[in-house]
Amino acid sequence: MPPGSRKELTGTALNEIDCMDFLQTRLDKANGPFLAVYWSFVPHYPYSDYGSDFRILPDPGSNRQRYYNNLRLLDEQLRRIYEHLVKTGVADRTLFVFVGDHGEAFEQHPGVVAHGSGCYDEMYHVPMLFWQPRLIPPQVIQLPTSHVDIVPTLLDVLGVSYDASRFQGESVLRGTPVRKYIFCTDAYANYVTAINPLMNKVSICFDRDTALAFNLAKDPMEKFPLNEYNFPGQIDAILKFHNFQPQLIAAYNQAILDGHDSLYKRIPGLVTNGSPAAQTLR
Repeated sequence: MPPGSRKELTGTALNEIDCMDFLQTRLDKANGPFLAVYWSFVPHYPYSDYGSDFRILPDPGSNRQRYYNNLRLLDEQLRRIYEHLVKTGVADRTLFVFVGDHGEAFEQHPGVVAHGSGCYDEMYHVPMLFWQPRLIPPQVIQLPTSHVDIVPTLLDVLGVSYDASRFQGESVLRGTPVRKYIFCTDAYANYVTAINPLMNKVSICFDRDTALAFNLAKDPMEKFPLNEYNFPGQIDAILKFHNFQPQLIAAYNQAILDGHDSLYKRIPGLVTNGSPAAQTLR
């Protein structure tokens, strides 16, 4: 950030409005195709109060009220950047991607706050929006998706060919996914969650040796637990994900460093039968 920028009230991050000013300045200097990443802090704990101009709730006393007010602030910053790109004639050839990395919890379930530890949907359910009407028509994806779907979806939007078997994610533009489950993780308490297309959700906490199950279609607030033993396929998939996913990531990174793609033979106990390793997690 440039010298003299105002600090956010908590001192934990730079002022959000200054950050957007700086981003606009950098975009004005970009020549040709560009990639710009804007990582917002305002919807993140401790949810600093930016004053009455951005309050949709009059009393900013609680974390949850400040969080909602800061979503209003974030909306305003997104509006600013979009209108700036329209004004400069760049918006009609820019692909916008809006995505959250995690949700925020406010004790919808006892003891679950911010985004520390937990396997509930308030932690995992985040927006993912792609916008460029010249490339993709308006549509809503109803099936559960994952962050691993972002790259293959981007490649499809941009018309870039790729080998789909090399991705664990699937493009949301290709209809019904091949996979059986999407996976969510919580690194703090060592949760792994599997969700199937019917919105049955099973979570295992490996640190506490506990499990939970819900049907998100019928019980989106996760108030009525199901018997997790009614979902043996998901339990088995979670165990495979927990055992093999860290090895897959390490082997993938090492294969890139080594300049080749023979990563599957590096993982003892992983049987692929000629299919991509991702298939064993489905």
